[in-house]
Amino acid sequence: MNYRLPLSFQIHYADIDEQHIVLVSTVNDCLDATQNGDTDRFLNHLGNFIGLLAEHFEYEEALMSNNRYPWLPNHHVHHKDALEKVRRLRDRLVDQDVNMAEIPPILFNEILFDIARADFKFNDYLIGADLKDAC
Repeated sequence: MNYRLPLSFQIHYADIDEQHIVLVSTVNDCLDATQNGDTDRFLNHLGNFIGLLAEHFEYEEALMSNNRYPWLPNHHVHHKDALEKVRRLRDRLVDQDVNMAEIPPILFNEILFDIARADFKFNDYLIGADLKDAC
């Protein structure tokens, strides 16, 4: 089983969708590592996910700032909370307080879906401010 981001979660703006797809691919790398029972490989992929997620948030917030997105401060807090949640999951795995097989579904179903849903508000703003065509 591999995760895929539903087409309905795309906002068709800049590189945001492509970055979401890369994040999902990295979750799938984590999933593959769990199926092989390879904790070191899993931690490596999870570290990659954290780095990519931080880069994505930085990129997205720059777009929001450039487009004068009025809810950027709240969106920034949302990003900060998401990153902290993933870092806590990593720390719990290192402390053997969580099974690594539990983490990919959390990354996909809770973190990525939550991020995509929050991006819909940015998408609506862009359309309403006539900064992009409605898709």
